[in-house]
Amino acid sequence: MGLFSQDEPAPQAFEIAGRRLTCDHCQQDTFFEGEAQLNTQGMTLLGLDWANRSATYFRCATCGKLHWFLLGE
Repeated sequence: MGLFSQDEPAPQAFEIAGRRLTCDHCQQDTFFEGEAQLNTQGMTLLGLDWANRSATYFRCATCGKLHWFLLGE
Protein backbone atom coordinates (compact mmCIF):
# COMPACT_ATOMS: atom_id res chain seq x y z
CA MET A 1 0.00 0.00 0.00
CA GLY A 2 1.18 3.48 -0.83
CA LEU A 3 1.49 6.47 1.43
CA PHE A 4 -1.85 7.98 0.39
CA SER A 5 -3.84 4.79 -0.25
CA GLN A 6 -7.08 4.22 1.60
CA ASP A 7 -8.98 1.02 2.23
CA GLU A 8 -11.79 0.79 -0.29
CA PRO A 9 -15.23 -0.09 1.13
CA ALA A 10 -16.81 -3.37 0.09
CA PRO A 11 -18.79 -3.28 -3.17
CA GLN A 12 -22.55 -3.16 -2.79
CA ALA A 13 -25.80 -3.24 -4.76
CA PHE A 14 -27.50 0.04 -5.72
CA GLU A 15 -30.94 1.07 -6.90
CA ILE A 16 -31.30 4.00 -9.32
CA ALA A 17 -34.74 5.43 -10.18
CA GLY A 18 -36.50 2.37 -8.77
CA ARG A 19 -34.41 -0.21 -10.66
CA ARG A 20 -31.53 -2.32 -9.39
CA LEU A 21 -28.29 -1.33 -11.12
CA THR A 22 -26.64 -4.11 -13.15
CA CYS A 23 -23.56 -3.84 -15.29
CA ASP A 24 -24.49 -3.71 -18.97
CA HIS A 25 -21.22 -5.48 -19.84
CA CYS A 26 -20.94 -8.43 -17.41
CA GLN A 27 -24.45 -8.37 -15.84
CA GLN A 28 -23.11 -8.33 -12.26
CA ASP A 29 -24.82 -6.16 -9.62
CA THR A 30 -22.18 -5.01 -7.15
CA PHE A 31 -20.41 -1.68 -7.52
CA PHE A 32 -18.08 0.80 -5.90
CA GLU A 33 -19.60 4.32 -5.70
CA GLY A 34 -17.70 7.53 -6.35
CA GLU A 35 -18.15 11.15 -7.36
CA ALA A 36 -16.28 13.12 -10.03
CA GLN A 37 -16.34 16.72 -11.16
CA LEU A 38 -17.42 17.35 -14.76
CA ASN A 39 -14.91 20.00 -15.87
CA THR A 40 -15.56 22.15 -18.93
CA GLN A 41 -12.99 24.01 -21.04
CA GLY A 42 -14.60 27.41 -20.47
CA MET A 43 -14.69 27.16 -16.70
CA THR A 44 -11.14 25.80 -16.63
CA LEU A 45 -9.93 28.70 -18.79
CA LEU A 46 -11.49 31.14 -16.31
CA GLY A 47 -10.10 29.27 -13.30
CA LEU A 48 -13.60 28.36 -12.10
CA ASP A 49 -13.33 24.56 -12.10
CA TRP A 50 -14.90 24.48 -8.64
CA ALA A 51 -18.20 25.76 -10.13
CA ASN A 52 -18.67 22.77 -12.48
CA ARG A 53 -21.28 20.12 -11.76
CA SER A 54 -20.46 16.71 -10.30
CA ALA A 55 -21.67 13.28 -11.31
CA THR A 56 -21.97 10.05 -9.39
CA TYR A 57 -20.30 7.02 -10.92
CA PHE A 58 -20.55 3.35 -10.11
CA ARG A 59 -17.58 1.11 -10.95
CA CYS A 60 -18.50 -2.52 -11.52
CA ALA A 61 -16.76 -4.70 -8.93
CA THR A 62 -16.29 -7.48 -11.49
CA CYS A 63 -15.19 -5.89 -14.79
CA GLY A 64 -14.50 -2.25 -13.81
CA LYS A 65 -16.91 -0.62 -16.28
CA LEU A 66 -18.04 2.85 -15.16
CA HIS A 67 -21.72 3.78 -15.12
CA TRP A 68 -22.34 7.55 -14.81
CA PHE A 69 -25.42 9.29 -13.37
CA LEU A 70 -26.43 12.89 -12.63
CA LEU A 71 -28.23 12.31 -9.34
CA GLY A 72 -30.02 14.91 -7.29
CA GLU A 73 -30.61 17.28 -10.20
